[in-house]
Amino acid sequence: MQFTSDGGFVSNTGMRLVASICVLSVVALGQDTGIEVRLGAGIDPPRDIAGISVPKPPPGYYSPVSKSCSVIQGHGGAFSHKTLWSRYAWDFAVPPGTPVVAARAGVVVRARLAGNVGGNDQKQFGHAGNVVVVDHLDGTATSYVHLQRELLPRARVGEYVVAGEVIGAAGDTGFVVSPHLHYTVIDPRTQRSVPSRFADFKRNDGVPRKGNSVRAAPVPAVPQETMVAYKRIVRAAVAARRAGYPDLAWRFLTELHRRQIAPAYFYEKVRQALVEKTRADVERLLKDPPDDVADRLAHVLARTELAAAVPRGAHPDKAVALWVDGLRAGFLGSPWDGLASFAKARRLRDDPRFAKGARAALKSWQGEQKRRLDLTLHEATIALPWHKRRVLDDAEQWARRARDRKRLRTRLFPAEKKAASTEYRAFKERAKDVQRTLNRR
Repeated sequence: MQFTSDGGFVSNTGMRLVASICVLSVVALGQDTGIEVRLGAGIDPPRDIAGISVPKPPPGYYSPVSKSCSVIQGHGGAFSHKTLWSRYAWDFAVPPGTPVVAARAGVVVRARLAGNVGGNDQKQFGHAGNVVVVDHLDGTATSYVHLQRELLPRARVGEYVVAGEVIGAAGDTGFVVSPHLHYTVIDPRTQRSVPSRFADFKRNDGVPRKGNSVRAAPVPAVPQETMVAYKRIVRAAVAARRAGYPDLAWRFLTELHRRQIAPAYFYEKVRQALVEKTRADVERLLKDPPDDVADRLAHVLARTELAAAVPRGAHPDKAVALWVDGLRAGFLGSPWDGLASFAKARRLRDDPRFAKGARAALKSWQGEQKRRLDLTLHEATIALPWHKRRVLDDAEQWARRARDRKRLRTRLFPAEKKAASTEYRAFKERAKDVQRTLNRR
């Protein structure tokens, strides 16, 4: 990992993405990286998802916060809005945890939501703030800074968001004196702040000034929980198709039949496009099913005639059903939740595919924890006194998860007990380094 000149903290696997990368690949990479993923500076965001053109965002910017609040610093603010990157920014006074929403529809091109410290020293904390950037496909983008840390972020690079959709929560990360949201419209090519106005602020030609109150953001037509559900199943279906399991992808895509469908929502069109592609893949699989245990779920789908999602655990072979549940958790972005299923499957049958799935989940879990612990160790070097407890809690949390990983690895692969213990001790020592670093400050 390394710092970048524009305030980023980028993992080695997600530093730059070329323009030709499919947006669905970007989504999957965003799940894996954990710290930050973004499209490179000057690169246009993808214009379609699963072959469905991203709709042109309607004109006008609206309030980026979900509740009414006051402006504590406006354009050209003497404290920190004097640079080319913040001259036309606003700071909104909102309590930590207040939902932050997209001021206008667009595609997320940057998302860093792993940081957990902040303070009023720009040199130390200027690179530590959590940020989401939404590109509006017309030469402008909006930037939302100082957001709270999210272990399961809502905003994912490459995904389309509508105006009013929650993309994070207000916090106090980065260069801050108090919790607030720093918002500005930028030129995505140069990252510089550009003049803008709010369509829902009727005074001062749509430009709030310090001390003015702004109203809450308009509520989108599609409920927030529905948008979350759509994106979750699309991410999982894309991951399953890429891994070669169209039957599981079909299972994900048909889960929304049990919920209220939003016909006009962009991601319903994406889902329908993926359904058609996946249907063809599954039908080909059913015509010539391989003997491998990995594809035996297809026989269950054959009995349902592709009419509905396969109930969880429906496979008559219990070991295969458990293995499928483990795969399912991984495709949903929670491989650690699938490890228990892999362990039960291996107790029922010593199949090499079960072992392969378990090792992949362990590796993914280990990689994410290592990235987060590395970030926590860095934050320990800059944490102010009132953030020390927060940073220490993070380190203890990662150590507990490493212990859980050791136990699961030992249960899955008893012959690797010594290696699992060695790995855990090294991880625990890194967590202790966080405490030692905090004690020296």
